[in-house]
Amino acid sequence: MTTQTPTIDDIATRNVASVAVLMPPGLKDRIKEHADSIGQSSMQYIRELVARDLGYELPAATERTRVSKYASAEEKEAATKAKAKERRDLIKDLMAKHRAAQAAAEA
Repeated sequence: MTTQTPTIDDIATRNVASVAVLMPPGLKDRIKEHADSIGQSSMQYIRELVARDLGYELPAATERTRVSKYASAEEKEAATKAKAKERRDLIKDLMAKHRAAQAAAEA
């Protein structure tokens, strides 16, 4: 399954557009259920459905080229926690040095 996502070039040259369609919640749920059953997002399913109905040929789908920095959500959370701990330790160290300098200046 490939997804068609706009690239920076597409956005910069206005080669992408969006359309808002008001619909009852029940219809939206049916679209989502059907799209999930065929392994597509709702947006991708509707885009292809409308294009097919109008006889429009969509450009070739492109894959995301951005690589995720972390392999999983757990890895990202662990890295975030480690960075926060490093920041806290640095602040504690700087505050300890500042207090020591103040105590030496007062003595």
